[in-house]
Amino acid sequence: MVDQTTNKSKHRWVPAIALVFALLVAAIFGKIIGLGLSGTFAPRQEVNDEFIDESLKEVSNQINSDCPIVLDKTTTLVSSQYYNSTFKYIYVFDWEAYGTENLTDLQEKLRPGVVNYYCTNPNMSLFRELEVAVYYTYLDKNKNHLFEISVMPGECKSNEG
Repeated sequence: MVDQTTNKSKHRWVPAIALVFALLVAAIFGKIIGLGLSGTFAPRQEVNDEFIDESLKEVSNQINSDCPIVLDKTTTLVSSQYYNSTFKYIYVFDWEAYGTENLTDLQEKLRPGVVNYYCTNPNMSLFRELEVAVYYTYLDKNKNHLFEISVMPGECKSNEG
């Protein structure tokens, strides 16, 4: 029988992250509109990069305040980081549960799902719109590096029909 407390804690972060993303998008667009109305609108490069960087660092801090987050029986989000237009999710991953000794094969098996999540999940739309590269780093239960899956801006476009 599944413990309902554990099940609730698994999903409690989804609305919080969605809310943070929604507020971030509203703040970014509000700032752009305000600058445009004031007659001092400048290209994204000049106006928004610092604001976006600080906002995404804050998103990472919010996620980290909720960690660890158990996602499923094999995966726990332990932290996140944002730097240089790159967002990183760091997971502890029970790879032995997959019954394989070949991490490269496992990484290749997981990659399409990770890319699909990045490219289609509404919670990831902000990353796609801001062209933020996302790295998913997997550690074993002793926090030794297993592998990393990266999704680069533009990969979604290249994967479209």
